[in-house]
Amino acid sequence: GGFDLTTGLPFAGRLSAPDGATVITPLTTLVQEMVAARAGTDAALTVAEAEAELRAALGLGGGTMLDRDPMAEAEAGDTAALAAAAKAANVLHVAEALGADQAAVATALAEALAGAAPGAAPLADAAVIAAALETGLPSPDPATTAALGALLAEVAPAAGADIETIEDSLESVVITLANLIRAGGPLPASMAEIMDNGWPFTPYLSEFDGLISAAEAGQGAEISGHGYPGSTVTLTVAGVTETATVDAGGGWTVRFDPDAFAAEGRFDITVVAQRVVDGVELVSRTVRD
Repeated sequence: GGFDLTTGLPFAGRLSAPDGATVITPLTTLVQEMVAARAGTDAALTVAEAEAELRAALGLGGGTMLDRDPMAEAEAGDTAALAAAAKAANVLHVAEALGADQAAVATALAEALAGAAPGAAPLADAAVIAAALETGLPSPDPATTAALGALLAEVAPAAGADIETIEDSLESVVITLANLIRAGGPLPASMAEIMDNGWPFTPYLSEFDGLISAAEAGQGAEISGHGYPGSTVTLTVAGVTETATVDAGGGWTVRFDPDAFAAEGRFDITVVAQRVVDGVELVSRTVRD
């Protein structure tokens, strides 16, 4: 749980790193799980051997992945490590949403990289991704894993992608696709259905820190944000609830009655978005306290 420092986005799954690593990223997770899975076998590897093998397969120059901050490198102009980390993170996010064994999925990705032919890109290969997801599921549905493999391959950022493109890929998976999976909703035919819209399903507040002044409370506080067009947003502040519908541009505004709040203050806020897709109600929640 917590946040993936590589991406800055919430990470509901599990990241790991070998002893001695100074960072914990999706890439260190691949190294750790590969070493752990091979321990005690004829194919056992040291951490240094596994790291070097995976780094070469990913086409990453420079030093060990165990000490590298992909986001810092990207901000300095080299996005290769961030793109690789994003591809791995996307698969692990989907694995978590499916309830799959994430260590098994990470191991399968690492082994696919280790066995890849020169120039191959396993983390952007739909069949490889689908097979990795299946290793983590006790009773996989091949049609579902194949569809997810295709969706993740579609948004897998290239090594030379810019930061914005990589972040768009991550947000489309972490914020929207993973929520659809958890809610049991239908998968999109293409990730373009998510990314072209420009707004995630998860509701967000726009520049609101939870503080309502006496003047705002007296005249009727307004709180705005963005979300998925057409979804219903229910906002609860200090026990007072109001609703709004997200407009075609992805914006929403909730207006509270004058004097809905007894006094000024900083309040806990809960925002719930609801959307029905093919008869399935999807719910996503944001809490700020």
